[in-house]
Formats: sequence, structure tokens, C-alpha cells
Amino acid sequence: MKFVSLAPLADQTEPDVIRPQRRVLVRKIVGIALLLVLFGALPAVLSQFTRPDANPRSYLPGFALLCGMLGLHLLFLTRALFVTLNRRAEIRVREEGLAISLDGQTHTLTWQEIRVIRFGDIHLVVRTSEREFEIPFIAPEDQRRLYRLHYRHTGLTPDEGRFLAVAPTIRQGGGSAR
Repeated sequence: MKFVSLAPLADQTEPDVIRPQRRVLVRKIVGIALLLVLFGALPAVLSQFTRPDANPRSYLPGFALLCGMLGLHLLFLTRALFVTLNRRAEIRVREEGLAISLDGQTHTLTWQEIRVIRFGDIHLVVRTSEREFEIPFIAPEDQRRLYRLHYRHTGLTPDEGRFLAVAPTIRQGGGSAR
């Protein structure tokens, strides 16, 4: 009987290099196309069958406006991906921190230098006290991994300026402090 150690396999599944991925954009495009069909084409087609006085002039201007807005959003997302891929964005995960490559320059950050890692649907933001790095189209599982690594190395240290209200320590005026 053979026994296999699973520890090396767990290390191999996590990549050391994180890059923007096209599948994040594809998911957005599919979502927008679904919204267009759900709220644009489907009501227009159903109104032809459900209303006896259905007139395409009633709904085509709204449908064209919706298509135009969603088309502009798709153009924005496509251009953002093109710009990101041309910037050769890359995040290298190291034990002591991150090495972020943008526009041919590599910025090495330790975990203690990083104040905030914010992740969202499209953008990953890494903020230090001097700079802010915004890398779009990073896969959600990679974003969560970076956040967990930062938390593991620094613990829960909230940024006082963002999370904690500054309380006055000395009261001015006449009244007793309790």
C-alpha cells in the first residue's frame, strides 16, 4: 500500500505569479448580455404577444438607449483589459511580501508596508503609505488569497484613519470629564 503526502500538492496548486485574466472580463460580458436580453429584448418580444396595441415605436427608443449604455460599458471594460494586458501587470507572491510589476517597473512591498488590500468585482487595490496600485481583472480566488496572506502576516491592524473614529482626549470648555 502506498501513502502519498498531500502537503506538496497543496503548495503546487497556489500560483506564485498572479496575472490579469480574460475570464474575468468574459464573465462581465456574459452578465451584461444577460441583462440586455432580460430587461430589453424579452419585454419587447413579450409585449408583441400580450398587448393588442403593441407598437415598436413605443419601446424601441428605450431599448436602443439601454443597448447603447451597455455597449459603452462593454467598450470601457474591453479597453481596460487591453490597457492592463499592455501594462504587463503581474503580482509575484513571496514569503516577505509582494512584487508588483506594472509598466516594466517592479515595486517590492513587504507585508508590513501594505496598509490596505481591497478587492472587488474587477479591481484589486494595494495601498501603501506612499502609493496605490490598482490592478484590474484579477480572479476573485487570487484576490481572496492575497487578502488572507496579508492578514496572516500582519494580523488585524485596521488603518486608524479609515476605520477608527478619532476621539478627543481632552475636553475643552467648562465641564468635568468623566
